[in-house]
This record gives sequence, structure tokens and C-alpha cells, in this order.
Amino acid sequence: MDESPSFRRRSPQKQKIHPHSMNTESVDYTEVRTSESPSGSPSIARSPRSKTMGTDNDVERQRGGPGESSFPSSFPKRHGGMKTFFPWMRSYMFRRRLSFAAIGAAFLIVGVSVTFIMMKQHENVSFGGAGQFMGTSVSPDPNLSAAATSGMAAMAASKRKLKVATWNIAAINNNPFEYWITYDENPEYEKIMTAIEGFLENPGDKDVPVSSVFTEEMYGELEKRMTEVGWDNVKSYWDGDFKNRKIVTEFMKDPLLGSKRLASMPDRITNTINVVGSDEPVCRPTVINMYDGDLSTLPGWWSAWEKFMFDTPLQVEDKGEIKNDPPYKMLQPIKKAKYPDITEEEEKVSLPLQTMCGAIFDAILVHMMNTVSEPAVWQDLKRTMVENLNKQKVPHTLDILENVYGD
Repeated sequence: MDESPSFRRRSPQKQKIHPHSMNTESVDYTEVRTSESPSGSPSIARSPRSKTMGTDNDVERQRGGPGESSFPSSFPKRHGGMKTFFPWMRSYMFRRRLSFAAIGAAFLIVGVSVTFIMMKQHENVSFGGAGQFMGTSVSPDPNLSAAATSGMAAMAASKRKLKVATWNIAAINNNPFEYWITYDENPEYEKIMTAIEGFLENPGDKDVPVSSVFTEEMYGELEKRMTEVGWDNVKSYWDGDFKNRKIVTEFMKDPLLGSKRLASMPDRITNTINVVGSDEPVCRPTVINMYDGDLSTLPGWWSAWEKFMFDTPLQVEDKGEIKNDPPYKMLQPIKKAKYPDITEEEEKVSLPLQTMCGAIFDAILVHMMNTVSEPAVWQDLKRTMVENLNKQKVPHTLDILENVYGD
């Protein structure tokens, strides 16, 4: 699914097909201006031009037009064509391209000059540095600057080299299963990840209808909740479409469902919510975040999910204002103007429709994990990964920088 934070695997690259090249004889074409078209505008014909053609007058005679000798002019005629030290200057196309190049160069020179003048006037941009982002009010600390200069001078005197490394550690979410990592200490990790790949790639008889995972009873309770908050009824979408879909091939892998953002949008908003007055975020009951509750059964998951979405007010800061709302109020309508694949009818009911699809999405994930592994095994593994990869990310990063790259 597009933009879905669920499990990912690397897809095989499509084979590129190279068409056979065609050997054709190169023919140089020249434009020949003919008589005016019926509309009054001159028409252009294209005819092959021989590589051994003579002067321009010969060309005119071959075209049936007047040569230089028959063209009326008040200027004295110079026989033998235009004389120049650079024969290619007689080419109209060359002179035209030269003119365009001269105009472009003039614009470039003017642009560079204006930019340089503005930089000199404002004096807040330094070549090759980050001064353009700092403004005029920022000045380096004198002691820090002196220490840095002294340190670099000592390094240069000792002929020591400065080692610089980049490291992408900015994972944007808290999904411990986002990437396939190396985890040699626990062989169960490899087994679980391989089983997940098999479940998604070759589900076979495990590709059951949605209604066998997110049940009719669950949908009925969800519909009641959505009606109570004033949302439109989406039972027609449930009965006519979603409950009959296969959980893998027709839901998790449906590209249109992904482009409509019906499952990824509610996940993006409610996956991990930072609340006022707490260093620990609040997580939606699902597999793909740091949620620490019990997900060993679907009924247990559904009870926690329903309570989280509708009965758990959370204090969040929104544009400087503190709000105390349950997560369902944080959801945003999905606009067709931004996501054109969604229909106008779906746009009108996008809030209840995305809530239903989000519930189905999480139910499938819980069902999949409890199918490929024992709940006690995968949940214990998840807690270990969350603790080390998510909650202790900053301390572990600093430890690596200090003890591995500190020299």
C-alpha cells in the first residue's frame, strides 16, 4: 500500500527492454519555402539536401526560384558568394544559435551581477558557508571560536587528519518492524520476519475475507460509535465491498486503497501522539508502533482500539492551543483536490470511511502476527526492539559516537 507504515520488502526491479537500433542512411534536410497556403500563410516543405550541393544561388535555381543574378537590388552584386574568414558564419542556423547564446550569456552576467550587489549590500551571506541561513544577528562565541582555531592549528601542526562521517539516524516513526535488521542474539526474529514475508507474498488459504478478521460484530460496534459522534453511515461500503475483500491481495496490497489514503491517513495521525506534560507518547493499539498492551487476541485488541479512539481524551498542542480531545477528533477529511483517486462520494464520508479502513488495517496486522508466531514470542521480541531501537535511541546513538568514533 502506498505510504503505508506496515511491513515492507524490496521488490524486484523490472527488466528494462532495449529496442533494436535501426541503421538508417543519414539525410540532411533543408527547409524550402513554397507558395502561400490557402489560408494565406506560407507553407514549409522539407526536401533532402545533397552533401555536394553548390552555392546558395545554385540551390535557388534547383528549387525553381530566382538566383542572385536575377534578384532585383540597388546594391552592387558580388559574384562568388559571401566572403569570410570563417565559412561557417554563412550558415543561418549557426548565426541564430550564436545570437541565442549571446542573449543567454547576457542574462547570466546580469543575474550574477545583481546577486553579488545584493549580497554586498546585505552582507549576510558568506561564500561556501551557512551564513545565508543565520542572519546578521548571529555571531560566534569568542571563546569557542578561539578554541576551535587553536585545536585546528594543533591538528595541522601534528599532521593529523580530521575524520568526518555521516550517519542517517532520523527514522521518522516508531515502527520496530519498519526495516529488516540484523538480530543475531535472537533467532526468532529471522523466523518471524521470514514468515511475515511468506504471509504477504504467498498467502494461499490464509488470504481470508476481511469479515473473518474484523468481524460483523466489531463493525456493528464501530458503526454505533461513529453514529454517536455525528458521522455519516458507511454500512453500504462495508456490506458491498470491504467485508468481502481478501485481507492480503485485495486490502493490504490494493494500490487504489493506498492512493486514496483510507488506511494510511488515520495511521499517520493516530499512530503515535505526543501529549502535553509527558515525555512518553500515547500509541494506538497496533503492531506497528511502541504500544505495550496485550495484542494476543483480536477481541482484546478491538476493546483497546475502540476505547483509545473514542474514550481517551488526550492533551495535545495544536498551533499554540491546548486541546483535550479523543483521537477520532484529530482525524482530517481526505480531500479529492489533494488525493484525486478518492471519489466525490468517498470524500463526503472520508472521516467514517478512513476510521473503518484503519480498524480493518490494524485487525489484519494483529491477525497476521498471531498467525505467523506465538503471541508470547513476537510480543516479547517487539518489546525488546522497542526498548533498544526506539526508547533508547538517543542514548545508544551518543554511546556509539563516543566509544566507537570518539578517537
